[in-house]
Amino acid sequence: MSSIAERLASANQRLDELELDDLSVRATLAVTYRGLARSGGSLRERAAARAFCCLGMLDLPQFSVPVMARLMDATEREARMALDLLVDVALLHEVSLGYYTPHDLVRDYAREIARGQNALTQAGGAIERALEWYAAMVGRSAMALLAEGPERRRRVPYSCDDAPTVADEREALAWCDEELINLMAIANHHAQAPLDHIHFLRLVPALFPYLQRRGRTLELQRFNDIALAVARSTHNGTAEAQALSDLAASHFMCGRFEGALSCNEEAAQLIRRLGDTAWERKALGNTGMLLQLLGRNTEAVAVLERILTLAREEGDARDEAICLSHLGNLHESDNTHLAMELHRRSLDIGIWHDDPVLQQAAHCNVGYAHLSLNQPEAALLHFDAGMRLLGSAGNGDWHMESQTRLGLVRGLHRLDRNGPAEQRCKELMDLARNRGDTYTEGLAHWEYGNILAASQRPSEAFTHWKQAWDALGRTEVKGLEDLEALIAGNQL
Repeated sequence: MSSIAERLASANQRLDELELDDLSVRATLAVTYRGLARSGGSLRERAAARAFCCLGMLDLPQFSVPVMARLMDATEREARMALDLLVDVALLHEVSLGYYTPHDLVRDYAREIARGQNALTQAGGAIERALEWYAAMVGRSAMALLAEGPERRRRVPYSCDDAPTVADEREALAWCDEELINLMAIANHHAQAPLDHIHFLRLVPALFPYLQRRGRTLELQRFNDIALAVARSTHNGTAEAQALSDLAASHFMCGRFEGALSCNEEAAQLIRRLGDTAWERKALGNTGMLLQLLGRNTEAVAVLERILTLAREEGDARDEAICLSHLGNLHESDNTHLAMELHRRSLDIGIWHDDPVLQQAAHCNVGYAHLSLNQPEAALLHFDAGMRLLGSAGNGDWHMESQTRLGLVRGLHRLDRNGPAEQRCKELMDLARNRGDTYTEGLAHWEYGNILAASQRPSEAFTHWKQAWDALGRTEVKGLEDLEALIAGNQL
């Protein structure tokens, strides 16, 4: 309870600083609040006063009706009426349909009210109800984003009955888009003054599919850094393994392959002790992929061939297709024709099982293999097919989308179609920047510099190559020495 009190007390100085004779923001707000809370007021007014107090209990950037209902321990209809009345008396404004936010000074006063003894005794239960609902909603979203199987059962092993069903991927992503700012606030609160461990450790792994799809690498790392600390402090081995595994994914998405391998190997040791064979096989597959990206090909082949054998023995077509893709990527530099064959076999599995995710990844890989064979026209056919699959699914995986878009840019540039290549590259840079994905943005700057250099615009090219180096210089992306040479050879 003391941590809640400390958090609620942390932002009251602004109201103190706005005291001047009989002019006081606090006094003005108090008159409005007391008018709602008075004993002779209507049920709706007293509910609005309770809702106002709840604003200060869980400090969210914006409040939805369902969250307020859980904080108040009321029905959603009662919560909506209370929030609408707070809008009427200018204590809240509705920022979008069903979402409300107070002005900062109103928020400060709500914290003061929430620090009152009667309210403070109820704050713990109110926050727990809200977090339980958030964990349930994120779980529903994860179930819409993940196919039925071991990963979905591992990420959402708890009941989501407290939350409405999420209809499809679009609805899941839209809800998470709207709520990400609140979920991030919850994580930051938890880092400063721990809330409810159980629901937080449920929420974070279930949020991973959304963060990965959207390419939210900064948020992915932040959530899992906090979850890892919580898991270790509570001796939760399963949560620790999941946080390490998801941190490995965040490092991979940022081009930090050494960091990804370190986290993945630590996670694999924990997973082995847990006895989850499907999860262990996935971790080993990630190890093989990362070894290949780091140029440790002999080790990578041994790991990937072992996984391929296990996948075939167990009839796991999805793991087989993924492993074939990794092996194809590995052989792309020394035997491109073999790489092409492996990628096409992966594509065949995706088509046979009507799996658009496998098909999209395979088309992307076949496209890059064609680029390695200097066949840009054939490459573009596969990159275009990959983009169509992303479009038909509506909301594809950002990593695969970004790699496909980059392949399109490179194919167009190889064909001297520099106008369309430049436009596509600008689109990729904008999409990456909006996600905070500095790694992909750096790759796009690199390619944009190449396009500008081919268009006889050396000074602009140098600027983009320098921006690429600033973003990628500390990653393990291949070819950095070539980028460094371009910068050194084109100093202004």
